Amino acid sequence: AEFTDEVIIGSRVTVVEKGIDQPEEYRLVGAAEANPRDGKISIESPLGKALLGAKVGDKVKIKYVRNNLTKEVTVTLAASKGQ
Repeated sequence: AEFTDEVIIGSRVTVVEKGIDQPEEYRLVGAAEANPRDGKISIESPLGKALLGAKVGDKVKIKYVRNNLTKEVTVTLAASKGQ
């Protein structure tokens, strides 16, 4: 596979959420493979949709509803190890 700096299905991404010190690493997968506890995020999830097509250094905004509260999160995409 050719290296690309654009997030596609199968990409490993490091997400840095504003206000949270610890970066999180994810792999973008199809809905059937998704397992957030295992670091596998569906491309159909709000985070997955926001990350698809993003590039290293991009900031993406994600809006989602949890417990009837709408939360807006800004994440910065960093380089992942072993891309």
